[in-house]
Amino acid sequence: PLFIESQFINDDCYLIGTSPEHRWYPVYCKPNKEKKLSELATQKNISWYLPTFLHHRMTRGHRVESHIPMFPGYVFLLLNRQQNWQVKTSGLI
Repeated sequence: PLFIESQFINDDCYLIGTSPEHRWYPVYCKPNKEKKLSELATQKNISWYLPTFLHHRMTRGHRVESHIPMFPGYVFLLLNRQQNWQVKTSGLI
């Protein structure tokens, strides 16, 4: 099954290029920093999209479930120019 973690996404945001100042970008981040980048986006009131899937593994005889990003290293962000700069200077990409 596919799980979608997102914040502040409404129906109008899915249409790419509907607003000249905001566009969706696939942002490549440092390894294993996808969730940290999505937390930063939430703090800065930036819409984000991080598709994940449920992964099962055995650790010390126990079954562990975790959500793994479908596209490792990428978070999709709805940005304008100023927000783009805020994300670039975050140290996560």
